[in-house]
Amino acid sequence: MLAYIVAPGIVQTRMSEEAAAARGGMEVVRQTLAMGEIISPEEVGQLIAWLATGTWKHLSGATLDVNGASYIR
Repeated sequence: MLAYIVAPGIVQTRMSEEAAAARGGMEVVRQTLAMGEIISPEEVGQLIAWLATGTWKHLSGATLDVNGASYIR
């Protein structure tokens, strides 16, 4: 059995918006991100849906960092 872990960075949710408010808002947080974008829940879902299709080749279990280059292995 293969294991896949999806490790998202900052996702555009009410919780992240509330946390960002303490740091000056989402725009301030966005400016600190390497790619300058906050991930949508739909984007994370699209990756999970793709993994569920089984159509990929040569992927044999991994942690997939979906974080806009905020963390690079």
